[in-house]
Amino acid sequence: MVATVSEPLSTLYLRDETAWLETMAELIARNELSELDYDNLREYLTDRAIRDRREVLSRLIVLIAHHLKWQFQPSGRKPG
Repeated sequence: MVATVSEPLSTLYLRDETAWLETMAELIARNELSELDYDNLREYLTDRAIRDRREVLSRLIVLIAHHLKWQFQPSGRKPG
């Protein structure tokens, strides 16, 4: 689904992020790089990288907390 002339990619980005992503992927696949919505693509990728870093940190904190509980609270361990 490539955005039509009646709807610029920047508008599609605000209205339907998934459709916008599909359009970006299709444009790249067709090597139509001059048509990409570079401003929003940069913003999207930057935001995604920040979310990914936060997610990794959050999961690491949970993992460390579980490890510490396992190590220092053996009475709370469940058999199995």
